[in-house]
Amino acid sequence: MFQHSITFPSADDIQHFENYGYVISPPFLPSTLIEAALYGAERIYAGEGDWMMPVSAGFLDWRPEHPEGLRINDYASLQCKEINDLVTYPSLGRAFAALLGAKIIRLFHDQLICKDGNCGPVVGWHVDKAYWQTCSSQQMMTAWIPLNRYSSGMGPLLVIPRSHRWAGNEWMRTFGHRNLNEIIKRVKSDGEDLEVVEILIDPGQVSFHHASLIHGSGENVEKNTRVALTVHVQDGDNKYKRAQDERGKIYSHVNDVLCKPDASGAPDYSDPEICPVLWPKLGSI
Repeated sequence: MFQHSITFPSADDIQHFENYGYVISPPFLPSTLIEAALYGAERIYAGEGDWMMPVSAGFLDWRPEHPEGLRINDYASLQCKEINDLVTYPSLGRAFAALLGAKIIRLFHDQLICKDGNCGPVVGWHVDKAYWQTCSSQQMMTAWIPLNRYSSGMGPLLVIPRSHRWAGNEWMRTFGHRNLNEIIKRVKSDGEDLEVVEILIDPGQVSFHHASLIHGSGENVEKNTRVALTVHVQDGDNKYKRAQDERGKIYSHVNDVLCKPDASGAPDYSDPEICPVLWPKLGSI
């Protein structure tokens, strides 16, 4: 059983998150937990897993027969025990709850993301909430957890402080856009002064950001791979919301297929098999 480490977040951490839309933790995840998760990632990349997903299509799921470059595996914690141990670690869930001021935290989904050496492309400026139009809550967030050591040349996470407070970011479903400068010009055209912060942290630390914070990452121009896990969470009040874009197309999320329907027939984002409770954890302190 992994032991709890230092308590995070402090009152100052919570204030920083509210003001800037992101906060970086001190090392508070055990090295044994991170090392095990990295081993789990290697198992996934070898095509191994502990559990099968209820559907086999509709989400990103890199396999050995796929080309290298940017590898993304959605719902890694629902397929791999070592990744699941990290995602469900009580101190992580407690940090989510404290930063959001929420009594209940549930997983929404997670992504294992690897940038291979010398070929990892950029991840375009985007906001996570733009992909979660089916969610009623405005209190959602993401943890970015490095699983190995990395440097500035390996395409680290980049964030734009305070951008979670800006209006009109709903169009930023630009995860796959490779020209960061072009996207940033579109944001600058709104008259905002931009500051870009590069997140350089060690394994055991976590970068938390609000679902409406603009973020992305650059290329990996070094020879080593960069492996990280993103954990996207929802507060206990979040529910499915039917929404459509300006052309009348109904928004959807893979959770709409994975989650069991509720009493009204809508996807149940509290389905414990797909969106387990991360906080409070039974027996946690």
